[in-house]
Amino acid sequence: MSIRHLSSLSLVLVAVALSSPADALTHAGFLPRQATETRLSWGGVYHRVDGVTLGGWVTIHYLTLDAARYRPAIAFSPSGLGTTSSLEDMIGQEGAFAGINANFFDPSSGLPIGFLLKDGRVLNAPYLSRATLAISFFGQLHFMNPRIALLFRTPHGSIPIDGINRPMYRNALIAYTPEYAGPRGSWSDARVIAIRGDRIAWIGSDRGISSTDRNAYWLVATGSAQTRLADLLPAERAQLDYRISPELYLIRDALQAGPMLLYGGETALTPEGFQADVLQKSAARSALALTRDGTLILMIVTRGNGSVGMSLLELAEYLRTLGAVDAMAFDGGGSSSLVFQDGARLRTIGSTREIPVGLVFLRR
Repeated sequence: MSIRHLSSLSLVLVAVALSSPADALTHAGFLPRQATETRLSWGGVYHRVDGVTLGGWVTIHYLTLDAARYRPAIAFSPSGLGTTSSLEDMIGQEGAFAGINANFFDPSSGLPIGFLLKDGRVLNAPYLSRATLAISFFGQLHFMNPRIALLFRTPHGSIPIDGINRPMYRNALIAYTPEYAGPRGSWSDARVIAIRGDRIAWIGSDRGISSTDRNAYWLVATGSAQTRLADLLPAERAQLDYRISPELYLIRDALQAGPMLLYGGETALTPEGFQADVLQKSAARSALALTRDGTLILMIVTRGNGSVGMSLLELAEYLRTLGAVDAMAFDGGGSSSLVFQDGARLRTIGSTREIPVGLVFLRR
């Protein structure tokens, strides 16, 4: 799949916007009945739209922003990656004006699912070729379904990595970054390498790992994976990196969720490893879309309190009626939430569930 990118002058954090009645009944359409709008002191505009789909009544919320004044960034729990917190806490930590939930995650461990890149640093492994949002250092946004591989670059060549910032398992090579605060586990026969300043600082056993060393990367090999580290020596260069195809340059942040909803103005909904009921049932939804006029849409559709939610197909088809060219889904259901500054307080729309990763918006 080729890459589409954005360098537009306006952003929209949205749930689904208002269309004309003539558009509303197309395909599995949404028919708006009520709409309200509130202008916020810092420049955003909050909207609520209520209407019906074939499944019943739906409530949608969205927030519009100007991309010339605000930029998106990846945020995670103030306690560290591998833990969860409220989206409000993430916005407060980053000094942001608004945010939306992002990656899927394992609720039992708090570990995010899918590729994660922040400030150019790889923080989480990719999951299949699910829909990915990449943000350049210049603020351009790329929607894609890339192939991504993790590796360590060394003088002896590139060493493939099986995982990053997750518990160890047998016959695997796992990397740990200073941002990680989640479970690691312990293996008596593990081979461990500490890397500081892109050079190997120490080689030893699992017992030598220090969870308090916030400047070191740790490379941990168990079982047969130890052979991958056999040629490495202290003081040699070693750098955590990734390969992405299609190739992109100067990427600052990236997150992976999915599935892709629209691409090039056409419906692009495919399973991407999700179960069929995830695609077809009505649920709370969060999504990101780019319209033909250069408006970015961050979307939340609620479920409960009379709202039945939307299926992903309904969401994709309605976004297309709004002029969206590209769109991808984020984690929905009990994670779907939109938070923004409203006067002296942060206002939360949707879930208050703690999450590991959010997409927040800061003043440029």
